Amino acid sequence: MNGRGKFSHTLESIRNYKSQYGADTKQAAHLTVLEGMIYLQSGSPGMAAPLEPEVEAAREVLVSTSGLASRDAIIAVSYPHLVEGWSEIGKGVYEVWVERFTGAADAIADELTAIPPDARAAIDVGSGAAYVRRFRGDFL
Repeated sequence: MNGRGKFSHTLESIRNYKSQYGADTKQAAHLTVLEGMIYLQSGSPGMAAPLEPEVEAAREVLVSTSGLASRDAIIAVSYPHLVEGWSEIGKGVYEVWVERFTGAADAIADELTAIPPDARAAIDVGSGAAYVRRFRGDFL
């Protein structure tokens, strides 16, 4: 089932914001990551995949002013692997699904491990690790 309809107002608001204020602000970068996560979490990885270049571009903008990797920056680092993993869900070819899903999870773990612990925002500040950790819980 596609849950994207539950986010239709949010997606419309994202489009309206970018139309009114442009797509080159820190706020727009946050909204790009949010849009991608809506597609992933609502079962539409095919809609999330075309956003990969935009999420990649947003990644650098999303580092906090203190230099810490914010939640959005961490999600952006993991985004291509999240798209790959979510794309595997429900394909029905179990052996391929497990191999590619596990590969995506391992890649996320590698990306997150590469962020030095002192560069990660504290959980209460908005660490994206809490969001992507469910994908593979052993990266920390």
